[in-house]
Amino acid sequence: MMRFFLIDKITRWDVGTGAEAMKNVALSEDFFDDHFPRRPVMPGVLIIEGMAQIRAMLRCLGTVVRWTPIVSPIRILPV
Repeated sequence: MMRFFLIDKITRWDVGTGAEAMKNVALSEDFFDDHFPRRPVMPGVLIIEGMAQIRAMLRCLGTVVRWTPIVSPIRILPV
């Protein structure tokens, strides 16, 4: 079963200016089984979900979220 918390660590939290978080993307992630077996790519909808999760944490603070659009296995995803 896939877990849907897509933020592993908040790396920067500046009230009013922004925040950054990371997702450690491992080849063992469930979504790589089907997306795509020969060239695993993190589905864009999950990247957006991770952005939404950190944004939900920061919503009341009016912060800005930055992200990296292309994510492959064994990469840290900043959001």
